[in-house]
Amino acid sequence: MKYRNIGNDIFLLESHCKNTNIVYAPLKKKMFYTKDVSVDELEKSFNNLDDKTELGKRIKDFVASPNAKISKHPGFGVRKDHAVFLLTEACNLACVYCYASEQHSTDTLTKEKLKNTIDFVLNSDSKRKHFSFIGGGEPCVKWDLLVWAVEYIREKQGNTKVSIGVTSNTTLLNEERVKWLAKNRVHVGCSFDILPEIQDAQRPYASGKGSFADVKKSIGLLAKNKVGFGFRSTITHLAVEKMPEMVEYVAENYPQIKQIHFEHVSAHGLTWDNYYKDFMTYFFKAKKVAAAKNIYLKNSTITSVKTLRNRFCGGEFCVTSTGDIVSCHRVSNDKAAAFERFKYGVVNEEGVFVDEDRAKAVNALYEKKRLEQCESCFAKYHCASQCNNNKLTYSEEDFSELCNFTKEMILRELEDKSNLEENNDF
Repeated sequence: MKYRNIGNDIFLLESHCKNTNIVYAPLKKKMFYTKDVSVDELEKSFNNLDDKTELGKRIKDFVASPNAKISKHPGFGVRKDHAVFLLTEACNLACVYCYASEQHSTDTLTKEKLKNTIDFVLNSDSKRKHFSFIGGGEPCVKWDLLVWAVEYIREKQGNTKVSIGVTSNTTLLNEERVKWLAKNRVHVGCSFDILPEIQDAQRPYASGKGSFADVKKSIGLLAKNKVGFGFRSTITHLAVEKMPEMVEYVAENYPQIKQIHFEHVSAHGLTWDNYYKDFMTYFFKAKKVAAAKNIYLKNSTITSVKTLRNRFCGGEFCVTSTGDIVSCHRVSNDKAAAFERFKYGVVNEEGVFVDEDRAKAVNALYEKKRLEQCESCFAKYHCASQCNNNKLTYSEEDFSELCNFTKEMILRELEDKSNLEENNDF
């Protein structure tokens, strides 16, 4: 795509829409589009703010508007208000796109390490606390341990506001377990590929048997017992053209769902021509279907347009199944390429121990840009130089393709916000 930085973080973006340019100032959270006005003419108007034309007056007001604040992530690592737990890396499914499939360990987080971490967070000064029990494995494989941890949190939280979430494939839930989730106010993030043929092909049991029927039953129990839940789908080549249909299916079968998360797959070898272009095309078709159904269709790239940030994420306080503290749950043990660079502490039977020098080193990784053009890119306050794991492990070719896709998605979202698709032919 073509864009030009004309200074002061104001950009001219060439729209996909014929003869149309978007004038975009991310720091001001402002934009407008012009049709049949050349880039040279626009740039001239920005350089001559005394221009008395209608366009000139508009640009003068645009330039004079104040900047918004950039969200700066708080102190890295030990946030003390949000702990992420990998209880286990064992899983009863064999998902085709699992990021952890080649780095599963056989370890299980102990009660002592869980207790020390929970106490560490609850004893902090933060007014609100959140505990996440997530994948890498399936948390419900260690159901008794999950129950113990959640009940300990509820017992010890006192007057502190605490939210708890579990990310699950839901296949191990039954009515008794769902009633317990409801009683303990646990939100369930369902990793679910929605359509029967996609779910069965991409998220089968280790035996090869499809999982859709069991997941559908579990989701029915969550709805019946009024447990808060949501859907996240990983969109592969197999599912990419099905995204509009997936939204239709959710709207018809799960009317309580008002937000769906479709995330592009994270893998090597993806290009604009063999995946990313199709993802963008069908995602925005699905987004239009979702809007008509009063559903918000989420994706990490377009969601980033709402915010200005100085880095992709603040890093996590993630405790792995071995008790290591890492800044990203995707880097869960020493089989992962970036493990030693992301590890900055340990939890053991005596307590929580953070290596401050390591924390500073990891923090520096999050601040570092990958590409030279990041500083002059219109998307720099949104993508913030991409996910740190991808930034460290992707090849130059893979990272460049991801970068181009990100810019195209953000441009398409800006077009969507400007109603350009409705007003003009692409």
